[in-house]
Amino acid sequence: MATFIGTTGNDLLFGSNDDDILYGNGGNDYLDSGLGNDTLVTGDGNDALLGGGGNDLLFGGGGNDYLGGGDGNDDLLGGDGRDILLGGNGDDALNGGDDNDILNGDAGNDTLSGGAGNDGIIGDVGDDVLNGGDGDDALFGGSGNDILFGEVGNDALFGDSGNDVLIGGLGGDTLAGGTGADQFVFNSPQDGIDTITDFSVVNDIMIVSAAGFADDLIADALLMPEQFVIGTAAVDSNDRFIYNRANGTLFFDVDGVGGIAQIQIAKLSSGLDLTNNNIFVSNNFAV
Repeated sequence: MATFIGTTGNDLLFGSNDDDILYGNGGNDYLDSGLGNDTLVTGDGNDALLGGGGNDLLFGGGGNDYLGGGDGNDDLLGGDGRDILLGGNGDDALNGGDDNDILNGDAGNDTLSGGAGNDGIIGDVGDDVLNGGDGDDALFGGSGNDILFGEVGNDALFGDSGNDVLIGGLGGDTLAGGTGADQFVFNSPQDGIDTITDFSVVNDIMIVSAAGFADDLIADALLMPEQFVIGTAAVDSNDRFIYNRANGTLFFDVDGVGGIAQIQIAKLSSGLDLTNNNIFVSNNFAV
């Protein structure tokens, strides 16, 4: 194993074909580790870190950095600044850190976390897990069966192709499953109003948490027929979910008798032939 250490200036560091450690230190640095399982670390400055072949660890530190994992199963951490992270081939883990970052998993089954800031996160090829974190994020699953968490903020989630799971989280989110049989998850009626732009009553399903919504929902089963109604409000004490076919709004009513005001949880297309069979009750959905 070799160690390469830069100066406080703008450095060019190249690794070997072994397992190397490259420290850029200060300045705007260029680090290319080559083959091997390498560790690349930079400080402040706008740096470029290239992992090459092998299972590498790249940490951008401060500044607006570019991190490219290359081949192998890599860990990329952007740190502070507006960073661009590209996983490359392999099953990679990308974390943007603070500020507004762009993450692309590329090929492989990747895990991508935006962190703080308004991030753009792309799963690309493979079965990926995307987590927006704080901020108003845009998540694109790409091809494969992906899981997308918006987390906190008003996020936009696009499943693209494949059978995807979309979880808006806190905030008013926009969800588009794309092609495939997709799942749209609601953990609590207090999470905000999500807009589902392309819900298919034939292929897609909404999943609600029994723990987060109401004790009288039967978990691990489709919603009971008597707990779903078409209209503008509940008509008896059994009704829990109300779909307004005229404008596409979906409400939750905890008691069905008006003692507690109904809460809008989603906006779907109008005119859907929605039924209780489009809502599945999970005991406590978490993926």
